Amino acid sequence: MARKLLTEISILMVQPRSDLPMVEHEIKCIAQYGGLSKNQLRSVSPFYSEISESLLENVDGVIIGGSDTSVLDDFPWTNSIIELIHKIAEVKMPLFGSCWGHQMVAKAFGGEVVSDISRKEMGSIEVVLTPQGKNDPLFGKLPEKFVAQSGHKDHVIELPQNIDPLAYSDLSPYQAIKVKDCPIYGAQFHADMDKIELKERLEYYQYDYVNTEEFDNICNSLQNSPEAVKILAAFINDVVL
Repeated sequence: MARKLLTEISILMVQPRSDLPMVEHEIKCIAQYGGLSKNQLRSVSPFYSEISESLLENVDGVIIGGSDTSVLDDFPWTNSIIELIHKIAEVKMPLFGSCWGHQMVAKAFGGEVVSDISRKEMGSIEVVLTPQGKNDPLFGKLPEKFVAQSGHKDHVIELPQNIDPLAYSDLSPYQAIKVKDCPIYGAQFHADMDKIELKERLEYYQYDYVNTEEFDNICNSLQNSPEAVKILAAFINDVVL
């Protein structure tokens, strides 16, 4: 079968968000840094639509994005997300989990996620590759240390045996992961945002996470993340295509 062109692929975006402005913001960011048009992203939110394996029909890959909720919250649709991830693994479809999606990938396979506000990461952080990350065909293209954008207070603290750790930061031991023998990745940091987009996201959520002084300090310390924002396009071109 002939290899598809980039303009021919379709990506399912699972967005566990109830806040519609940020649904649109995330779509814009994924399209921009994934090298796709918005009409190539088929968005579905479990708050408004049923999640089932039928969503995988006629798509080439899946991105599970961030959320205004916690992976630790128990929603009626939580198990359907986990079942969808298991189906994706069964058929070996490419999947990239971002932030909440990263945590849910780990949880779906038996990893442990905790909420720890004392180790929250808001702003630009340094991410370091593990030996597995250096040898990974996707993350191995990055420098050993690079800047990434972050906004979370939940962390993966334990991985199951079938998931490799690819990167870490000072506060999060598992900043990036990959399911063994499957094209399934996760990144705790935001590969879909540089400092401009992160500031927009933080402005929307600032009263949920930080006070005004802390918000100003974070914004003043933001750095560009030119390596991190290449990951989504690499995932699309090297894993999905």
